Amino acid sequence: MADNHFKAVFCHLNISFPMSDTTNPTGAVARTSVNMNIPENVSFWISKWGITREQLQSAVDRVGAKETRVSDYLRAKGIIRF
Repeated sequence: MADNHFKAVFCHLNISFPMSDTTNPTGAVARTSVNMNIPENVSFWISKWGITREQLQSAVDRVGAKETRVSDYLRAKGIIRF
């Protein structure tokens, strides 16, 4: 009985968690933005682009966290070539 009460109460909570990554239908993470507050996210982007944390932070500060804007900025600055 207590278990059912917990489920009923829990279902009525409206909780949302901000996420920079979403999961696509195959279960893989689709990264669409750079979240400088999540170390794993920062590590992913600096590894993918072969840049430093400082370069990534500078780009995010300049153009925002959207992945396409960050990569376009890094390309325009000649920091990445792909």
